[in-house]
Amino acid sequence: MKRRPAFTLMETMLSVAIIGVLAAAVTPKVVLAVRKSKISQCAANRAVIEQAETRYRIEHDKTPSASIAELKDGRYLDRVPYCTAGGVYIWVSTSAAVVGCSMHYWPFEPAASQAPLFSSDFSSMSMIKVLSGKWVIAHDVMKNIGDGEARVAFGDNGWKDCHLTLSATLNSGRGYGVYYRSDGKAAISGYVFQYDPGFGHGAFLVRKVAAGVESPPIASVGIPAGFPVYDVPHQIRISAVGDEQNIFVDGNKVLTLTDPTFSYGSAGLRTWDNTRAEFDSVTINPA
Repeated sequence: MKRRPAFTLMETMLSVAIIGVLAAAVTPKVVLAVRKSKISQCAANRAVIEQAETRYRIEHDKTPSASIAELKDGRYLDRVPYCTAGGVYIWVSTSAAVVGCSMHYWPFEPAASQAPLFSSDFSSMSMIKVLSGKWVIAHDVMKNIGDGEARVAFGDNGWKDCHLTLSATLNSGRGYGVYYRSDGKAAISGYVFQYDPGFGHGAFLVRKVAAGVESPPIASVGIPAGFPVYDVPHQIRISAVGDEQNIFVDGNKVLTLTDPTFSYGSAGLRTWDNTRAEFDSVTINPA
């Protein structure tokens, strides 16, 4: 029986090189096509939400809905659309049914004189101080690994009035916290906002922390029924000006409180117990 000639080493190496060149040429086009597809889908989602909001306002004497979730509860939407690129939908205007996306349509730009105090897309740990636990960067998000208390701090302890905006996803567990007006120490002091489905039947709440010891909540509200707690990115915005603090989740105000205990400080994040969370970006702007 006559044997077929095998490929030589040189032929094999040449074939691999050609495949590599073709892959290098095709991959960027595939990535671009996927990105364009996500942008188009996001635009379609926003249009659906805006149409639902318009119908809601017509039927409610021009009164805006409280949230996108309310549109679903009122059957103006069959489901709550989500940006496949991880963006967060938020109302751009309360006077018109216009929806923005933190990834694809975000018209709010700080004035030139109001440059951010701090900004990170969590592509590295270079500006992050680990206080406890284990944290890693993977796929351009920062996440905790392992169980137990885990804390990080960032920024300037001299910050006073400012607005903090965070994009984060809770994958599993009891919740995560956002420190503000804190001292950045291992035994941290300051305020902490907690996205806390493990508290009671689930709550958004604020505590004071003194040398690592948390107080009972000084403000809290239950997480609304039907709110997508897990595996969905949400935008947290904390506005601390003077003694007044306002907390927003996905553009909806959930908490307002007045407390004079801490008037300045840096920021940070925490997880506890068996929580798994991903933090995508954070920006802190002066008030």
